[in-house]
Amino acid sequence: MVRLLRWRDRYAREQDHPRSWVLDNELAVTLSRDPPIDTDALQRRLDATPKSPRRLATAIWQALSTPLPDEDQMPPPPADPDRNAIKRLQDAVARRSAELALPDGVLASRRHLEALLENGQWPPILQGWRRHELESALGPLLAPAAPTG
Repeated sequence: MVRLLRWRDRYAREQDHPRSWVLDNELAVTLSRDPPIDTDALQRRLDATPKSPRRLATAIWQALSTPLPDEDQMPPPPADPDRNAIKRLQDAVARRSAELALPDGVLASRRHLEALLENGQWPPILQGWRRHELESALGPLLAPAAPTG
């Protein structure tokens, strides 16, 4: 992803345009996470996307296919959160919120649940009363993947 975003930033500065005018964020992420196998596949994707920069297909392909000089020194990208695990946690939080008559989002946001899964530890925002209210509901869902410390 870094390759394409660096190219977009550089090109936007050279053209004095906002980055999103050069290449939409959503399309940049899509192309980076699931790169086309060749220039024809890239062109088909660009043709299928409204407002895509079709005239920049060659430059986009070059950005996607050319390694960066410092690429081997970059940390690996973070793993995508397990959507099923997040959904199970969200459902458990929603049930507990309903039991406590609390509005959605007061006990824990998706971002906080992702941090809990990723780090294996309760983030500071979920400590205290939130952890007290959630630990019994979330503990069984976290047991195989994370300690409760």
